[in-house]
Amino acid sequence: MRNLFDILLCLLIVLFVLIVPYIGLCLFIKILCWCFECAFSWRAVLGIYIISALMLSIKLMIAKED
Repeated sequence: MRNLFDILLCLLIVLFVLIVPYIGLCLFIKILCWCFECAFSWRAVLGIYIISALMLSIKLMIAKED
């Protein structure tokens, strides 16, 4: 039972780390849409999120090599 709890806790942390920035980015894009009256779709938000995640992972890989 302890292993199951550890796995669920690890999954919860991973989901929290992945979902919270995405929701924050969605809210930021919605605020931009409201301020500048432009239309962004969820695809644009997802694209920005993926690009930023890739850039962060590349930066971490480069930092680990040094």
